[in-house]
Amino acid sequence: MASIIKVDTIKDTGSNDIITSDGAGNVTVNTSLNFGDNDKAQFGASQDLQIYHDGSHSYINDVGTGNLYIYGSAFTVLGSTNAENGVIVQENGYTQLRYDNSSKLATTSTGVTVTGTLSATAFSGDGSALTGVGGGKVLQVVTATKTNTQTTNSSSFIDITGLSASITPSSTSSKILIQYVANIGCQTGTNRGAIQLVRGTTAIAIGDASSNRARVTATANSGNNDDVENLAGSWLDSPNTTSATTYKLQFRRAGSGSIHINRCENDSDNSNQFRISSSIILMEIGA
Repeated sequence: MASIIKVDTIKDTGSNDIITSDGAGNVTVNTSLNFGDNDKAQFGASQDLQIYHDGSHSYINDVGTGNLYIYGSAFTVLGSTNAENGVIVQENGYTQLRYDNSSKLATTSTGVTVTGTLSATAFSGDGSALTGVGGGKVLQVVTATKTNTQTTNSSSFIDITGLSASITPSSTSSKILIQYVANIGCQTGTNRGAIQLVRGTTAIAIGDASSNRARVTATANSGNNDDVENLAGSWLDSPNTTSATTYKLQFRRAGSGSIHINRCENDSDNSNQFRISSSIILMEIGA
């Protein structure tokens, strides 16, 4: 038959109460419990929770099923000297991550506050919903380049094929910065050329109306039939939309003969004649 010893108090040699029982199954330890290195305080039927020190580091190890919960209306992780807070969790309030006892990241009722510089290796999203970051940021870039040639003798504006690009602004307050280069060759003395910048079907970046004078973006007038004139410029547009918007260049002659894109009038087949490229670049600028 097993022996049973019933006591309500265990005393040390100095008659101090070390362990006491209230008779209802509750035990009170009145002194420290010292565990050697790698000796574990284990909890659960399968030693699911273990607390120990291995001689170099200390561990709280949840090796069982389920989650490890730490409860407290105010929870703080301190440094070893208790002088600095590392993590502060306030029930129904903020959570702070600290560096050298100074808050660097804190949750708020509306989001997160970062104190200092936030460094990241990547950013996801178009940034259109960001506030307080200042305007003038390039949000997206779209380009189109024309490397072949095109010729017209039309006295009305026609599209320069390949010099068209579409952009979808992320905000109605965004502006679109258009940069363009069109290389035009004309017949000397009898012909000149002109280009216009168009948004959708509306000409932009053109001069004011003045009687019968043509409103254009830029003009070319070759000094001789071997010349190509570089028409380059920029325009800041306000489309006031979040729909896809197309920008393009058109060209026409002024006089007789033909005008050319990316080649001169002569265009002889020798190394002294050139092939050139033209381009259009669209940049969304945040307001």
